[in-house]
Amino acid sequence: MFSRLQRILILSAAALVVACDPNVVIGARWGVEEEGGLSGAGSGGMPSGGTGALSGGAGTGAGGSEMVIAGAGDGGAAGAPLALPQWCATAPWVNTPVQFVGDADNVVPAGNYVITYVSGAQIHDRDIGYEVTRHYYAPGPIEAGHHVFSGESPESASTKLWLDQVGILAYGGTIAEVEAANRGHTWPLEHAGGELFITLYDDDYHDNLGPGSRFCISATVP
Repeated sequence: MFSRLQRILILSAAALVVACDPNVVIGARWGVEEEGGLSGAGSGGMPSGGTGALSGGAGTGAGGSEMVIAGAGDGGAAGAPLALPQWCATAPWVNTPVQFVGDADNVVPAGNYVITYVSGAQIHDRDIGYEVTRHYYAPGPIEAGHHVFSGESPESASTKLWLDQVGILAYGGTIAEVEAANRGHTWPLEHAGGELFITLYDDDYHDNLGPGSRFCISATVP
């Protein structure tokens, strides 16, 4: 049987240990979910779980951006996001090639990629209105539309791709309506390696209008 003084001394010592324990966070509140996990927001804003979902943004300014795979964790701590490089360009509405630009290097390594529509629109025919892109044959005949290519020109390129309108949901209306209907649309690209460009072929440029459609290229996720 402990004396009253012994019980007081033991309780005081236990309280002192809890107060000095660095794992005890005063004021933090954590709840245990039904599955046994922890819920709550950490101070660093880390994701609560590795879902493998993709998140990414449009490239801004002259450079590209990075696509993030949440929960990949191969390059560091478990659950840490893995960034994939991107190369972005705002397509012209005349035949003046624009280069896809990345944050670190403009050379796109050989491999399989996706081209993603990010924002913007253009007009190649005012009777049709704004569109993301269009692939068609004009009088001549001229194969017209946005053309992604490597090297000096689409004719001599080892990598070349017409951006078709298959799966594009709308054209006409305002730029905002075109963006809302089509944002995130993708085209597959098999690239032999090197710098990439985009231009617009047309038979008549006098009624073409910008600001142009913005696209980003990123590696396909394994």
